[in-house]
Amino acid sequence: MTDSQAETSTPEPSKADESLAQALADLGKNLVAVMRVTWERPERRKLQEDIEKGVNDLGSTLRDGAKAAADNPVSQRIRSDIEDLSDRVRSGQVETKVRSELISALQTLNIELEKVKNMLAVAPEPGAETAAGPSAEESSPSGEEPEAASPAPTQENQDEPRPEA
Repeated sequence: MTDSQAETSTPEPSKADESLAQALADLGKNLVAVMRVTWERPERRKLQEDIEKGVNDLGSTLRDGAKAAADNPVSQRIRSDIEDLSDRVRSGQVETKVRSELISALQTLNIELEKVKNMLAVAPEPGAETAAGPSAEESSPSGEEPEAASPAPTQENQDEPRPEA
């Protein structure tokens, strides 16, 4: 036999290889047998029954608790309030109310800002002379204080009568 023939032929399994394969096969068979015996034991059946009973009891207790909570007046009031809020949101009542309140608040803020702006525009800074000439006290021949300019009309003071000059 040549070298090339020896390399291509498969070696025959030795007795050690056969005994290792047999030992692994026996191990597999024994593991299956142990699992089968364990599964069929009365203790495992009893454990399974206990687990099933416990799960059933838990489900029953949860159902009873949910029913008791649903029958509770507080739970019914909360459920009713949530349904009412949901209906108002769907109908647009909440959005309309929020929009109305926001517009009112913004209008009030704008009115107050107008007042501050007008007050700052009319009142001279303390101790400051105008660049155009003498102060208002010096320009009045009688020494009387001149009338203050009327503030720009705002929504709040539009209905008020204006003093005539």
